[in-house]
Amino acid sequence: MVKEVEELIKIVGKGNLLEAAFIRLGSFQHADLHHCMDCRNHIGLFEFINKKEQEPLDKYFNLKFSLQGLFLIYVQAYRVLAENAQFNTQEVIDKIYAAVESKKIPTLCDTSKKLLREIVDQVELTEDQKKLKLFNILANPKGEALFNNNDDFEKQVLNNIKKLLKISYANEFDKEFSLCKEVINHYYSIHSIKIDKDIALLFSSYGIFSTCTGNGDILSLNQYINEKARVINTPLYYSYILQLIKVLRKIELPYRNGFTKYTLNYRGISELNGTFTAAREQDSQDSLYPKNIKRTLEQLLKNQNSDAFEQLVTNPENTYYSVPQSECRLNSSISNKKNKNHKNTFCKLALGMFILSIGLYTADYFFMEQKLFNSITNILPQNNLINFIVAAVLTIVIVYALFQLLKSPQEPPHSTINDTTINSFANGPIQS
Repeated sequence: MVKEVEELIKIVGKGNLLEAAFIRLGSFQHADLHHCMDCRNHIGLFEFINKKEQEPLDKYFNLKFSLQGLFLIYVQAYRVLAENAQFNTQEVIDKIYAAVESKKIPTLCDTSKKLLREIVDQVELTEDQKKLKLFNILANPKGEALFNNNDDFEKQVLNNIKKLLKISYANEFDKEFSLCKEVINHYYSIHSIKIDKDIALLFSSYGIFSTCTGNGDILSLNQYINEKARVINTPLYYSYILQLIKVLRKIELPYRNGFTKYTLNYRGISELNGTFTAAREQDSQDSLYPKNIKRTLEQLLKNQNSDAFEQLVTNPENTYYSVPQSECRLNSSISNKKNKNHKNTFCKLALGMFILSIGLYTADYFFMEQKLFNSITNILPQNNLINFIVAAVLTIVIVYALFQLLKSPQEPPHSTINDTTINSFANGPIQS
């Protein structure tokens, strides 16, 4: 079992690695208040909403689409109220709806927008009610409606945003992080989610932290997120979550003649396997990569069970692991030691046979009247050249064996740092 993945599961909670991956899948972009476009991946939302057959994986895909939708609504509402805090609730709803309908949401392509409008139009509703229904679809596609009227929208979204706008922030980072916290609080209030809320907050605000620090390390993490999140931010853990997400993206929901069912993009799986293999061979850092992707995803679609999924992804047979440099050196020294042991065994055997031959010859000369070696010399060819070659080869072998056995061992000294690194790896990751 790969220790790092086991530790990752302990952080997010047993049975929740799949849940954590789908939450991250739904929050790839942070609040991103500086850009006019929302770049989250809303692709497949229509197929998911129109899906008739209920499957266990619906829960996880709903977590993904719901988080995307909430971020979309909150960010647009924040921008509207930041422009003019005096807008009333209906005006804010109108402007958010107009933004969703416009090209500001590029991943909600024209076809998806048209299909979403068709769903909204299926029931006889007023224009204002249709807008709230669209928001409900975005915020919780397969769950209960969150906004039954304008008052619900005002209480659940706008009032909290207005409070944020009154705060004087030290920097843009704090402003966007506060908005992320509001989204995650709302998200957790409408879903039954087992993983730590701070983990979801880290996933949703990772882009902010990376932008703020400029080097990908979350320097301000101690101020905002608890110990679990600090541990999960290690490149090894976070990278593995990202790799799992790439794998889960190969689960598709094709829409054919009104029938939808989760299926696999086999071509995409083959390409991803090739990408992971190449990355594993080139990556000199500590890295985890999933492998046997096809089998793992097929089992997930068959069982649709998060515990079974974790057992698959934590199986060493399903995980590539790039060994840390210190362990590479350790393995190299072990390999060299084995080679040296084999070499010493051969030398001792050659020298032993030489000594045994001398002993037998001495015994034959003094006690057996040279009967033993006379019979052997009669069998051997009577050719001085051949005898010379055999004698020369035997001499070389014996001299080489003596030289190797008498040579003093020169083991490179292990530094304290290397020993510490190796021991740390053997005992699992160091908890900060």
